[in-house]
Amino acid sequence: MKVNIWEYSGAKRIRVTCMSGNVWEGKVLTIEDAEENEGDTEDSLVIETEDGRIIGLFPSEICNIEKF
Repeated sequence: MKVNIWEYSGAKRIRVTCMSGNVWEGKVLTIEDAEENEGDTEDSLVIETEDGRIIGLFPSEICNIEKF
């Protein structure tokens, strides 16, 4: 079952655990609608980590999201 990333829109701090085993913490910058991004088949969650990295994730890549 895919995570509903829209629940986390505007979250100041989240921890995302990916299927790959990667864990990312940061704030939600935006949620991008697949219809607005040519070639995307899923919406995507975009976060900024504390060290300034910008990470985009599709729901199918996410195991779990925790909001702080």
